[in-house]
Amino acid sequence: MFIRIMDQFDRIFKDYFVRLCSYAHSIIGSEGVAEDMVQEAFIVLSQNKEVLEKPEISIKSFLYGSVRNICLNHVRHRNIGHRIQNESVSDGLEHSDYLNELIKAEIFGELHKELSRLPKQCKRICELIYLEEKSYEEVADEMDLSINTVKTQRQRALKYLKSKFLAVLTFIFFIKILWLIYSHLRLF
Repeated sequence: MFIRIMDQFDRIFKDYFVRLCSYAHSIIGSEGVAEDMVQEAFIVLSQNKEVLEKPEISIKSFLYGSVRNICLNHVRHRNIGHRIQNESVSDGLEHSDYLNELIKAEIFGELHKELSRLPKQCKRICELIYLEEKSYEEVADEMDLSINTVKTQRQRALKYLKSKFLAVLTFIFFIKILWLIYSHLRLF
């Protein structure tokens, strides 16, 4: 039983760490502090073993809620005595902002997961072009490839990612529409 829970914890950590860091960064504004906040949320999760026995959607909800609360507590503590800053933090906590940041974190997490599934060379080319913002020529020189190979590998990666994200983007669009309807109805 313990081994099963630890295996599940490891899998959850691998699947959600990057997306939770992205989400925490949107609240905190610092990459290093965001990682600390996410690690703290995983510590909280590890201390609540009964949560690990629940379905993954419950664990995911628990983690996002924990990260949000830990980050907000950090921001509030950091800004004690600064009323203007506290008001701007409160303004940033609207439900639509929360949903947008949650969606961004999920997309980033899925993108990271799908990029890791690309062949090694294709993945490295995408990292260099999109994350390090290098030109085709720079990538070709660094990897000792022809420019045409770099372009072809990039195209293959984009085709693969588009096929994977079409369903995700459709789902996100649907959620945003539902959110807009809900927000509109809540006003009345």
